[in-house]
Amino acid sequence: MITAEEIIRLAKVNRLKPYQQEKHYLQTATLTGVYAALVDELVFKGGTALFFFYGLDRFSEDLDFTRFKQYDQAKLKTTLSDVLTVIHIIHEMKTKKSLTGKTVKVKAQGPLYKGPLSESIISIEISERNDVVFPPDIKEIVPIYNDLRPFTVPVMKKEEILAEKVRAMMIRGRARDLYDISFLLKKEISLEYDLI
Repeated sequence: MITAEEIIRLAKVNRLKPYQQEKHYLQTATLTGVYAALVDELVFKGGTALFFFYGLDRFSEDLDFTRFKQYDQAKLKTTLSDVLTVIHIIHEMKTKKSLTGKTVKVKAQGPLYKGPLSESIISIEISERNDVVFPPDIKEIVPIYNDLRPFTVPVMKKEEILAEKVRAMMIRGRARDLYDISFLLKKEISLEYDLI
């Protein structure tokens, strides 16, 4: 695990709050574990995918995925736990089912950990509706953290993320969805109405 000092230094460079930089570190470690276990079964999407790959200037906390193929949930949890253990992140995981998929909550003691109130929670939201329309883009993450190695991630196409954001805005009406829609439209991503 990297040090608290390194998190604080990177937070200044990236113009993030230290807790956000720690969360980004833990998100990156979590993605490493997810894609070590499941190479192409889950497609990364949502606000955090926009932040990681498309330059969204809003920090997003949850890791959202859509099932692209059948996946082994036990393998996902075991491999993710192994990756976090190798980099000395003490953690625990809990899984909850919903009507549309599963949520895995990872409670982790990151570099800024000073007690139970400073644990970081990474929420992995997996939609199991098999509703990916386009083949995903394959993107590489080259982590800025020296204890994590580069890896590839299947990422939902921007047009499809935009359609999902519009659908979410119609259902739940959250400001972050509107912000992400505005971001994508400013990037001249076309809205494909048949995807909504």
